[in-house]
This record gives sequence, C-alpha cells and structure tokens, in this order.
Amino acid sequence: MLEPIVSVIIPVYNAEKYIARAIESIQAQSVEGWELLLVNDGSTDKSLEIMNRYAALDSRLKIYNQPNAGPSLARNLGIANARSKYMTFIDADDLARPFYLKSLIDVAEKESGAEMVCAGYYEQSIYNRVGLPLHDFEKLRPINVMSNEAFVENLFNGLTGVLWAKLFFTEIIHKNMLFLPLELKLSEDLVFVAEYVKCISKIAICYDYIYLYNRLDEGGLSRRFDQSHLDSFLRFNDLISRAFIGNEKVAQKLKLRTARHLLKTLKDQNTSIKNLKYFHQLILNKMGKQALSDISGFYDRIYIFLQNSGMYSLAYLQERVYQFLKDIKHA
Repeated sequence: MLEPIVSVIIPVYNAEKYIARAIESIQAQSVEGWELLLVNDGSTDKSLEIMNRYAALDSRLKIYNQPNAGPSLARNLGIANARSKYMTFIDADDLARPFYLKSLIDVAEKESGAEMVCAGYYEQSIYNRVGLPLHDFEKLRPINVMSNEAFVENLFNGLTGVLWAKLFFTEIIHKNMLFLPLELKLSEDLVFVAEYVKCISKIAICYDYIYLYNRLDEGGLSRRFDQSHLDSFLRFNDLISRAFIGNEKVAQKLKLRTARHLLKTLKDQNTSIKNLKYFHQLILNKMGKQALSDISGFYDRIYIFLQNSGMYSLAYLQERVYQFLKDIKHA
C-alpha cells in the first residue's frame, strides 16, 4: 500500500443518509496516496455501522470515536492523528469529485513556495440541484498565486473561510499547534483558516471545480438561534480582531460581515412576529442598533428600519411576502 501523501478528515454526526457516498467519493479518487480519517462524533444513528463496514474492506479508512462534542473537536481529533504531507477536509453530507485530491496536490507541487491551495466548488440547493459552479477567486484568473494579504482581504467574501476545497500543509498546522476553537458555535472554520494564513506567505489557486457543497436540506427551514449563538458570534469577532489587530481593512470587512450575518439571522427567525421581535431585541441588547447600521440594499434597509421603529408586524409581513414570491419564481 502506498504511503499516504494526503489525510482527508471527515467529522461525522448522524450522517447515515450521506456518509456512504462521501466515503465512496474518496475511494473513487484518481490518486491512491490518501488516508481517510473518519471521526464519529457520538452518532446515534447507523453512521458508525456504515463506516465500520467500509473500513473492514479498506485499510486506508481509519475511524476515531468521541462522545458527542461537536464538529470542531471532531476535526481537531482528525488533525492530531493526521500524518501525511497534506491535509484536507470534507463534510459528511458533501461530495468530492474524482479529481478533488489530484487537482489540489498538482497545484501545490507546481507552485513553489505556496503553502495552501484554494479551489472552486458546486453549490447544490433547492434552487439549483445540479449545482451552481462558484469560485471565490475566479476574478483573479489567470493569476496562480496570491499573497496572504490578498487572501485576508477576501476572507469574508463567498466561502473563502471554509475548510473544504482547500489543501493545507500538515507540518504547518502541527508546528503552529493550530486547532479549531471549541468555544465557537459558528464560523470556527474561518478562524482556523485565518490563523493558518497568518503562518504562510503565499496561497495557490486551483481553478477546477472539485467539490459539491450540499445545501439541499436547508430549503426554507428556520435555523435554531439563541443567546449562546450570539455570544459565540461576538467571541468570533473578538478572535478575528485580535488576530488582525491594527488591520483597518479587516476591521471594516468584519463590521460589514457582522451586519450581513445579523440580517440573515433575523430572516431565519422570521417565523412569527413574536419570534422576530424577540431576536431583534436580543441583538439590540447585546450589540446596539449600530451593529445593524451597515445593511445595504433598499429592501433590507426597510426591513431593519421597521424593526428599529417597533413595527414588527410590517417587517414580518414584508419578509414573508418576499419569500413567497421568491419560491414562486424558482418553482
């Protein structure tokens, strides 16, 4: 068996619906030098049974178990056990295309001095089940390498801060003791990427679309959000501000990201007038109106204005009508 050149890490929690195809997407890779680290995060469904079945037939699969503690600790367990030159991440409900690993490795070995690779992906949703091809750095084509400063400027755009569709150098991660922060409930992957990029000087771009990002199960469902999530968001802002202290560009982008995130949160909670009012008041109490002042777009500014003015019924109705018309358009 070939000594693995790349470790693929997949955290798994109750993913019986998807994990078999995720595993098979790695087994179908056009390169053989890989190991697959499956971290079972206390699954209560048949995920572990499925993983064990595949691992019994393929020694390249390694299974680690932990009590349910969340994807960050699961990924950290994978990071601690990775021994290959490169490291990459996949989510249990997503898919890697057959040339996923080859595309990333080829670019890493071609671009001397680059110590991370970023690629394109397909976003699958209820509005585009085949997958919409997206790339955070397509506008830079044909440039093959960017500085870490250029990468950081794009950190809050698109999905630049996610772990998948990227190739990391394992030695850099271990040497700098980089792990995902356990205190965050959201955007922990972005913090990890930001800390990693601080340790390097060049990032290579792979212009292939190599990953299938699955958003099919998000369709119109309200996401659970409570005060602990808002506290986590504030903690995230603090971690990024500390990591890039004195960087005004990052500070401004962080401010805009905060406004966009809070707007999305309010729309996700727009399931009733009572619910919308509760979460709007929660945001005001924790962060003040200033946090929502950078909302762009005429429609969204009206949505926030109505809430700031206490007209929650109108704000609720506005968003419900908008979503209804959007669903009709995409039907």
